[in-house]
Amino acid sequence: MRISNKARQARQVKQKQIKRAARKQHRAAAAALDKRLSGVKPARTWLDSLQPSANAAPKTRYKVAIIGGGPAGLFTAWGLLNAGHEVTVLERRPDWRGADADSLRSFNITLDSFGLRAIGEPLASIICAFSTRVDGRAIVPDDARERPIRTHRYGWREEHCLYSVPRQDLLRFFTEQICDHSRCRLQFDAEVTPPTPGVCKDGRVQWEVRGQKLDEVFDLVVFCDGYNGHGRHLMRVRSDGADDVAEAISYVKVHITPAEAAALKLPPGKIIFFPRRGGALVIALPNFDGSLSALVEDKFRDLYDTDASEPVFKDLAAAQKYANERLNRRLCKAVPGLVDQLVGKRRQEFRTATSHCLRSGKVAWLGDSVTSTPPYAGFGTNAAGYQAALIVTALRTSETLDAALTRYERDGKSIQQPIINIVKAQGDILSGEMGSRCWWAGVRWSQLCARLGRPAPYFQVAFDADGLARLAGIETPMPLTART
Repeated sequence: MRISNKARQARQVKQKQIKRAARKQHRAAAAALDKRLSGVKPARTWLDSLQPSANAAPKTRYKVAIIGGGPAGLFTAWGLLNAGHEVTVLERRPDWRGADADSLRSFNITLDSFGLRAIGEPLASIICAFSTRVDGRAIVPDDARERPIRTHRYGWREEHCLYSVPRQDLLRFFTEQICDHSRCRLQFDAEVTPPTPGVCKDGRVQWEVRGQKLDEVFDLVVFCDGYNGHGRHLMRVRSDGADDVAEAISYVKVHITPAEAAALKLPPGKIIFFPRRGGALVIALPNFDGSLSALVEDKFRDLYDTDASEPVFKDLAAAQKYANERLNRRLCKAVPGLVDQLVGKRRQEFRTATSHCLRSGKVAWLGDSVTSTPPYAGFGTNAAGYQAALIVTALRTSETLDAALTRYERDGKSIQQPIINIVKAQGDILSGEMGSRCWWAGVRWSQLCARLGRPAPYFQVAFDADGLARLAGIETPMPLTART
């Protein structure tokens, strides 16, 4: 039975209402935090210190263009401004602060010790303040017999945890910190002209903003525009910039309301996994309002021969059949609106990919442009912050731009292999029979090894601020907040 246009429009209206209510709650929470701190003078001064330094005096002040205003671009912009450089950020999407702004990847992101260490204080503390603390996994059995939900901690100490933050909140926060800086030009709705290899030599960038065409030359151009951005395409024309790309994993985003999450009786402070043997894996991250942001991961490309621009499920009957055959049954029982959300959704993809090229002439690549990891690994934003700290540190400590970029490329390549190894290990964990006896035995063994002083690489990186540097054999970069 095909769904009517009227019913489809009603669902779309409902989904928009849910998003609008979530944005309203996010703004209310931010306003409440600001109000609570505004009455305390030291706290107010502390909040003012979140902005980049206006008095930094570097050895050489570079004029830098950052292509892409996502987490990687904003982290890099904050660090470069704080170090005293002139920064222009070009983002093709609308202003993150707009009431109707909606990230194309509006999924929660996680930060851990090595990511927070790269950002530094006091920014790390304020990010943790509006994040949800997550200290482990919860596995919901695939049955209707209400078997107990089993949990386990991520680390082996009480303080070991991750911080889950809505992507949109993090983007708005960093936008607010840099938008009024005297040395920053932050432009949204900016369409950058696809660059040619000549940009590596002359640093020329051309773009258009609301009908106005601009053409400028920069000392350094940093591409932070993701796996499918202009930077990655520019890199592919270089023979030494070959990709190492794993098979794409398809997913569909869904939202679980606070009432539906409460019906599942989920433990607090856990990332929730809804496996089904031989079927899909649903991964849900908790939000501060009790709702869950979830990804339905499955082989949609193999199961349904549809183009990425077309909906995976065009009608309710197809979505219901898929849910009956491949989704966790307890999840479907507690969240009856899940099937409705699947109708009309297009599949999206994420990849595990690295590049052998991190710089060329006056151009550097950072974030998903060079190290793309899937959300389940929890390393994407952390790696972006770490790479931003690497390039800012290199510019601080090197005499010339070429020497700085050479050091950045050396250290950036060094951290890639440990990260990719960890992501592969995490993928093996999730692709196994999650929740089985063998799976739980592996979890207990890894935790025992960690308590005995032999933690797995994931534990070393996620819960030790200097763990990645030791694994990669490099010097730990200075935090982005370090003052010149």
